[in-house]
Amino acid sequence: MNRRRRYIGLAFVASALCIALVLGAAAASALGPGDEYKGVDLPDEVQPAASVLPAVVTVDETRRLHPAHREILGLSHHWMWGDRLAMDREGHRISEEFLHQLAGLPMPFNRMAGTDSQGFRWKMAIGPMEERQEQKVQGNDRTGKKRFGPVEWIQSTLAIDPRAKFVYVFNMRRDTVQDRADLVEFLTGDGQTNPNGGINWAAKRVECGMRDPVPDIIWSLGNELDWGRRRANYPPEEYVELCRETIAAVRAVDPDARFVAHVASAPWNPAYGQAGKDWRDLHRAILRELGDDIDFLDFHCYYYGMASSKMEDYMDAIRDDTRAITGSDRIKLLITEHGMWMGSIPTHSLKGCLATAQFINRCLAREEVVGANYHNVSAGPWGVIYRGRETGKLYTTGILDMIRVLNEGVGDQVVFSSVKGERCDPRRNDISFTVTAMTTPEGLNLILVNREADVARDLTFQFQRGYRLVEKISLSAESLDSHNTEFQREIIVSREQPQMPEELRRFLMPAKTLATLKLKLIPATG
Repeated sequence: MNRRRRYIGLAFVASALCIALVLGAAAASALGPGDEYKGVDLPDEVQPAASVLPAVVTVDETRRLHPAHREILGLSHHWMWGDRLAMDREGHRISEEFLHQLAGLPMPFNRMAGTDSQGFRWKMAIGPMEERQEQKVQGNDRTGKKRFGPVEWIQSTLAIDPRAKFVYVFNMRRDTVQDRADLVEFLTGDGQTNPNGGINWAAKRVECGMRDPVPDIIWSLGNELDWGRRRANYPPEEYVELCRETIAAVRAVDPDARFVAHVASAPWNPAYGQAGKDWRDLHRAILRELGDDIDFLDFHCYYYGMASSKMEDYMDAIRDDTRAITGSDRIKLLITEHGMWMGSIPTHSLKGCLATAQFINRCLAREEVVGANYHNVSAGPWGVIYRGRETGKLYTTGILDMIRVLNEGVGDQVVFSSVKGERCDPRRNDISFTVTAMTTPEGLNLILVNREADVARDLTFQFQRGYRLVEKISLSAESLDSHNTEFQREIIVSREQPQMPEELRRFLMPAKTLATLKLKLIPATG
């Protein structure tokens, strides 16, 4: 009897373990957009007790580190929401209201698209709107419709910023390899030659009203294909082969095409360990097999969530593996999705603006990061622009103003800078104050971000030469929860041109503020 009970007990435990493993595997495979932090223990941020914290900022402008990449101020776009906002109410032409609201916004680097990219069929979204086919592009797209397409996206973006550059994410799930090669011909061909045979897709583009090809476009090899139904069990070799055949087909159309392959999605998620995988397996396989064929790796960062310093740990690992496997630093890093993680307040609140500004400030300081795309122009809680539910009118969020203030600060060359003080170490999880210094023809620009809600920073500057402050552009609001709505703008940008002929030595950086300081070199005398 005891032996029988022991057997039944062991059988029950084994059954329970099997059920748990099956449920765990099911849970892991069910993870998708919005679950990046599912199962992750997120620490609370501890606030300092002081009202003012000192910090020493050292800048050595003789140590020029790397070019300042304005592309780090890029944006990610969305097929579904672009549809609803960038087109007029009838859905037949680009919305003048949309262009007016975003007029003057720097859009140096634009990516289309995220999750919806793996459902969107570009051939169904070109030509006259009445001739297009209806399509659904992702799971929460409840009704099929005739879609805004690549021509409208490119044209509306260039209408806002004529210098805009682009990253297009191939549909690696539903499009064929031939479809991807045809897309390259459609967007980049001259319309005279027909390297892909069959339909002259570049001539089709001209017929669609877009005469000029898109210059300098980067082709992204899918979006988060390891995330969703198979999650951390996704075989790296399957992705490598999918990339290999796509690269070969595209190079037959454009031998100079440039490619970005994605690394593991949300590598901090415990699903990787539960699946017995190392998150680095995917990008290591890509580097070994395709290192001569790609130009960039693609990482997605969602911080606060985890501190931005933790995101840098993952970026360090990708950079170090790239150098170790390929023997060079030719392959650079693109952060093609990033933003503050969803919380109880909108991620376009002042809190989100400052978290994102801090992350961008750190990306500007990193040599291997050459472009980034804030997520998203119009989707989810992150947006730059929304349509008001009550007024029906478009309005912009503080993210738009944040990009403008940062754009004012991007100079020519990033130079060495360091900050000594409490909560200033970029390698620590409590970092809340950052500085990046860049050369300009007149002197230096400094981008300063203070995320503290109530703590100002008493800064002492140490430069190699003398500079005076000639302009300060800052972004702030009454509280970290402040955010713009269709009725009021709570996030404010201010601009000052202080009359300060003396050399800049001290500066009081207010709490909850992003600031660009423009400094002019004081000529040496004697």
